Amino acid sequence: YGDKWEYELPFLKKEGSTENVTGPTVQCTRIVARLYGNCNVDFERVDETSDAYMFYAVFTDLETGYRLCRPFRQRKSMKTGSYKGDSARKEDNIFLIGESKAERNVVYAALQDLVDRAVEAARRSLFDRVVRNPDGARNYVVDKLGELAIDQGRIARQFGRPLEKLEPRELAQLIKMIQASVGKVAAVKDRDGVMKYISGVADRLTDQNSREKVLYTM
Repeated sequence: YGDKWEYELPFLKKEGSTENVTGPTVQCTRIVARLYGNCNVDFERVDETSDAYMFYAVFTDLETGYRLCRPFRQRKSMKTGSYKGDSARKEDNIFLIGESKAERNVVYAALQDLVDRAVEAARRSLFDRVVRNPDGARNYVVDKLGELAIDQGRIARQFGRPLEKLEPRELAQLIKMIQASVGKVAAVKDRDGVMKYISGVADRLTDQNSREKVLYTM
């Protein structure tokens, strides 16, 4: 589940550089909350302004009585797919994105240690799956790169070798990046952002001093 329990996406910083940001997905935090048991995740209220939604997500431990409320502001101007000009559908999707993020954040705030353990286990699971079936991993990457309209040659240029020559740790990083990108990009319009991320991964993997660190963070 390493490709579904942790996201890793590039974010453009003010000075123009790109920073990779990682964290647990909402799917991960939902499963952790379910396994933790005897708890409740809900919304105290949702406010709307002209430019944003304000979610007040609440986690309650029904056994101990512990209750945590975390606000989350979802701006309406976030970049998403075009939805073929359907502005109402786009607005609905932005609302749902904010709802999921608010839910994820409050569970992570309440059960951080457990969520971190789940993410670490997922990282190792993804790497182990790639080692056991590298051909299947490559086929997955090829299919998803096609969906994102990214030419395999660009991957080869970034890593200095073709896709079929990539090592398991590199394939695992690409799979995690692609899974997060497919979930985030509704329309294929963020190819440059994805390639900036791939470039950063390639730079780290070709640096002998950071190989072990990259493997650990998969």
